[in-house]
Amino acid sequence: MLKTIIVTFLISCLLLTSCTSWETVKSPEPNSTIKITTNEDKTYEMSKWTEEPEYFEGFAGETKKEGNFLLKYQTTVYKSDIKILEEQKYDGTKTLWFSVGAVVVTVGLLAIVAASSISFR
Repeated sequence: MLKTIIVTFLISCLLLTSCTSWETVKSPEPNSTIKITTNEDKTYEMSKWTEEPEYFEGFAGETKKEGNFLLKYQTTVYKSDIKILEEQKYDGTKTLWFSVGAVVVTVGLLAIVAASSISFR
């Protein structure tokens, strides 16, 4: 029974993970996650970045192997090369509906488990 409750809780948490969305912006807020699509259709997603007058610079997950080490290096994307600049934003409406859905799924699964005599061992 305890395993079922834990699994139900984890399913509810997974439903809540998609409560953000990407919005196209001209100037992103500091400390946000941004996604840059260049004119060559390369996409860079950066969570730690800095904005300079001519470019964005940050860690976009690109790595380079040197000897036995795998090194992360900063990516520079010039503003003149940017086709689309998106920022990850919190979506309150989605959060509300996913929360309601998570509660309904949790209560429904617990009711089914409580009503059945099947053991999940």
